Amino acid sequence: NPKELPMRFSAKIIRRNSVPETVLAKTCSRSKVSLKNLTPREMDILRHVSLGKTSKQIGEDLHISFHTVNNHRQNLLHKLGCKTVVELTRIAFQNGLM
Repeated sequence: NPKELPMRFSAKIIRRNSVPETVLAKTCSRSKVSLKNLTPREMDILRHVSLGKTSKQIGEDLHISFHTVNNHRQNLLHKLGCKTVVELTRIAFQNGLM
């Protein structure tokens, strides 16, 4: 197996003076996380979250309540060992969900 290099993610904002400022930076392993323990609904939520949708938007799209979406999001974070939506998005990307 060739050694895999980590991936670096960063989010920047541009202030009024047109100078970009890094607001989030994280180095992540490239190893894939298995999605086999996710329910079909959790997979739906993960796809929507990875597209940057809010819980309200996801709830409207899937015809479920905002609170149900938030419960699924918390379950995803726990099951996939993530702390942020950025980490969920990385996993979705790595698994071809985006």
